[in-house]
Amino acid sequence: MVLSSVAWAKTDVAIGGVSGDAERNVETTLTLYRYRDESLDSLALQRLVERVPGEVDKALQPFGYYHSQTAVEVVAGEAEEPTQVRVTITPGPRSVWRTT
Repeated sequence: MVLSSVAWAKTDVAIGGVSGDAERNVETTLTLYRYRDESLDSLALQRLVERVPGEVDKALQPFGYYHSQTAVEVVAGEAEEPTQVRVTITPGPRSVWRTT
Protein backbone atom coordinates (compact mmCIF):
# COMPACT_ATOMS: atom_id res chain seq x y z
CA MET A 1 0.00 0.00 0.00
CA VAL A 2 1.35 3.42 -0.95
CA LEU A 3 -0.30 6.56 0.31
CA SER A 4 0.47 10.14 -0.64
CA SER A 5 1.88 12.53 1.97
CA VAL A 6 -1.45 14.24 2.70
CA ALA A 7 -2.91 14.88 6.14
CA TRP A 8 -6.56 13.98 6.62
CA ALA A 9 -8.90 15.61 9.11
CA LYS A 10 -10.42 12.33 10.22
CA THR A 11 -10.24 8.62 9.56
CA ASP A 12 -13.45 6.59 9.51
CA VAL A 13 -12.85 3.00 10.60
CA ALA A 14 -15.46 0.37 9.70
CA ILE A 15 -15.12 -3.12 11.14
CA GLY A 16 -16.95 -6.01 9.53
CA GLY A 17 -17.11 -9.75 10.05
CA VAL A 18 -17.49 -9.80 13.83
CA SER A 19 -20.14 -8.42 16.16
CA GLY A 20 -21.03 -8.06 19.81
CA ASP A 21 -18.29 -8.47 22.39
CA ALA A 22 -15.75 -9.59 19.77
CA GLU A 23 -16.31 -6.39 17.75
CA ARG A 24 -16.05 -4.22 20.86
CA ASN A 25 -12.79 -5.95 21.81
CA VAL A 26 -11.39 -5.34 18.31
CA GLU A 27 -12.34 -1.66 18.57
CA THR A 28 -10.68 -1.42 21.99
CA THR A 29 -7.52 -3.18 20.82
CA LEU A 30 -6.97 -1.43 17.47
CA THR A 31 -4.54 1.46 17.77
CA LEU A 32 -5.97 2.80 14.50
CA TYR A 33 -9.45 2.96 16.04
CA ARG A 34 -8.17 5.09 18.93
CA TYR A 35 -6.67 7.59 16.44
CA ARG A 36 -9.72 7.83 14.19
CA ASP A 37 -10.49 11.43 15.20
CA GLU A 38 -6.89 12.62 14.85
CA SER A 39 -5.27 14.27 11.84
CA LEU A 40 -2.90 11.66 10.41
CA ASP A 41 -0.35 12.01 7.66
CA SER A 42 0.07 9.14 5.23
CA LEU A 43 3.08 7.62 6.99
CA ALA A 44 1.32 7.54 10.36
CA LEU A 45 -1.80 6.05 8.77
CA GLN A 46 0.25 3.42 6.94
CA ARG A 47 2.00 2.37 10.17
CA LEU A 48 -1.30 2.06 11.99
CA VAL A 49 -2.86 0.07 9.14
CA GLU A 50 0.10 -2.34 9.12
CA ARG A 51 -0.60 -3.15 12.78
CA VAL A 52 -4.25 -4.06 12.21
CA PRO A 53 -3.96 -7.82 11.41
CA GLY A 54 -1.82 -8.59 14.46
CA GLU A 55 -4.01 -6.50 16.73
CA VAL A 56 -7.16 -8.20 15.41
CA ASP A 57 -5.62 -11.62 16.11
CA LYS A 58 -4.85 -10.56 19.67
CA ALA A 59 -8.35 -9.12 20.18
CA LEU A 60 -10.11 -12.29 19.01
CA GLN A 61 -8.09 -14.83 21.00
CA PRO A 62 -10.16 -14.44 24.21
CA PHE A 63 -13.17 -15.55 22.15
CA GLY A 64 -11.46 -18.72 20.88
CA TYR A 65 -10.47 -17.44 17.44
CA TYR A 66 -6.81 -18.19 16.81
CA HIS A 67 -6.67 -18.30 13.01
CA SER A 68 -8.43 -15.16 11.81
CA GLN A 69 -7.89 -13.53 8.44
CA THR A 70 -7.99 -9.74 8.19
CA ALA A 71 -8.23 -7.59 5.07
CA VAL A 72 -7.71 -3.82 5.27
CA GLU A 73 -8.79 -1.41 2.56
CA VAL A 74 -7.87 2.29 2.65
CA VAL A 75 -9.84 4.74 0.52
CA ALA A 76 -8.52 8.31 0.62
CA GLY A 77 -11.23 10.95 0.92
CA GLU A 78 -11.60 13.86 -1.47
CA ALA A 79 -10.61 17.33 -0.16
CA GLU A 80 -12.07 17.59 3.35
CA GLU A 81 -13.68 14.14 3.26
CA PRO A 82 -12.39 11.59 5.79
CA THR A 83 -10.24 8.68 4.77
CA GLN A 84 -12.16 5.42 4.91
CA VAL A 85 -10.46 2.35 6.41
CA ARG A 86 -12.44 -0.87 6.05
CA VAL A 87 -11.34 -3.78 8.22
CA THR A 88 -12.92 -7.05 7.13
CA ILE A 89 -12.39 -9.97 9.49
CA THR A 90 -12.93 -13.68 8.88
CA PRO A 91 -12.61 -15.10 12.39
CA GLY A 92 -12.05 -18.70 11.29
CA PRO A 93 -12.95 -21.75 13.34
CA ARG A 94 -13.55 -21.27 17.05
CA SER A 95 -11.42 -23.32 19.41
CA VAL A 96 -13.21 -24.76 22.41
CA TRP A 97 -11.25 -25.90 25.45
CA ARG A 98 -12.78 -28.63 27.58
CA THR A 99 -11.61 -30.03 30.84
CA THR A 100 -12.28 -33.62 31.80
